[in-house]
Amino acid sequence: MKNPKIFVCISLMFFLLLSACDLVQINPEETTLNSGTSTILITLPPDGSHLQTGQTVDIQSEVTTSSEASGVYLMVNGLTYYYDQFYQQTSDFHIYQPWTPQNPGEYTIHTIVEDNSGNKTESNKIKIFVDIDEDSLSGDVEEVVEEAEPIEEECPVPMATTSDYANCRSGPGTAYEIVEGLGLNQSFPIVGKSASGIWWQVERNDSGATCWVWADLVEICGNTDDAEVIGIQEKDEVIEEEVDEVIEEEVPEDPSEEPPEPPLPIPPAEFQACHDYPDFGICTSDPMGFGGCSWDTGQSQCVP
Repeated sequence: MKNPKIFVCISLMFFLLLSACDLVQINPEETTLNSGTSTILITLPPDGSHLQTGQTVDIQSEVTTSSEASGVYLMVNGLTYYYDQFYQQTSDFHIYQPWTPQNPGEYTIHTIVEDNSGNKTESNKIKIFVDIDEDSLSGDVEEVVEEAEPIEEECPVPMATTSDYANCRSGPGTAYEIVEGLGLNQSFPIVGKSASGIWWQVERNDSGATCWVWADLVEICGNTDDAEVIGIQEKDEVIEEEVDEVIEEEVPEDPSEEPPEPPLPIPPAEFQACHDYPDFGICTSDPMGFGGCSWDTGQSQCVP
């Protein structure tokens, strides 16, 4: 070479031109992993977007290819999440691929286009941040709290509440004296019951004094299975007289003798009219059938 200096200068200028090309800034969103005949670019959602768990978003990719595409992969954290296969190959198109994150965290999303020759080209990568759906979480917490609440019994101590005016007596029966007259909707703790279960022994005041009320005149709240059976004889004035008459008829004095003569007519009961009924319970039940008897609370007596 006649002039080596000129050769050195030309070589140096060529080297500088190559170095200058390396310094050109290239938009990373427009790059592809493979230098093939296709390009694919994620256009939506924007990089750094925030979602909530359970929220669906469409990953939109723009595909340009000189050869026909056969499918597009949606990749989440390097794993295939979804694949769209094209049965009719196409080129230069937009594709929307749904993604629904179920767990919170940071996700890397990219797509891959595959052409009909099997070549694959990757898109740009975007970051998506998924947050916890606070509304659904608070709903779950409230539901757990509601289920954990204990169920309280309506009446932990069995109670008797009067459904009508009633007499509270010294024993389980109308033959016992009236201790106290009870008004409507008065409630008393149940402390015992009669053997037949038709009379309740209730605690009528804080001193522990008790009396008996007829079961048909009260409403029961709570479990009475453990109520103590009080061994007091049940006495009813009308029932006692009828039972005595039956015993006299069925048991003759001497069975070896001839049958006795027919018994004398049964004397009338001590109740001759509504006024003879001693209390509210008997007055309203009207066992003698006078008809139309009602209790006068002002006069404290039964009237027609």
